[in-house]
Amino acid sequence: MEQKTGKERRIHLNKPSQKALRDLQAALPAVPLEDYLFQSREGHQKPLSRQQALVILKEAAQAVGIKDNIGTHSLRKTWGYHAWKNGFNPALIMETLILNHSNLPITKCYLGI
Repeated sequence: MEQKTGKERRIHLNKPSQKALRDLQAALPAVPLEDYLFQSREGHQKPLSRQQALVILKEAAQAVGIKDNIGTHSLRKTWGYHAWKNGFNPALIMETLILNHSNLPITKCYLGI
C-alpha cells in the first residue's frame, strides 16, 4: 500500500527484469522470496531506508559524473517521462504502473509534458 494515498501499488516487470530477478534468486537460493531485496543493515527483514537509498543513489550518480541534484524521486519521475516518450499509454503510466496518480493532468504536469 502507498503510504501517501493508501492505494495498492503493483509493479510490472518486463522480461529482462524478470530474468534478472530469477537469476538473482538462483544465485542466492537461501534467500526466501518474502525477504526484502534491499535490506537494511539494522536487522533481518527490515527494508533499506529511504535515506540510505538516497545516499547510495547520490554516490552512484557522482561516480558516473552526474552533477545534477539526484534523489530517490528522480528515478520514478525519469522512468515515467521515458515511458511516455517511448509511447506507453498515458493511462497505464498514470494508474497501473508506478505513478499511481488519480488523473491525467496531474501525471502530465508531474512529467513536465
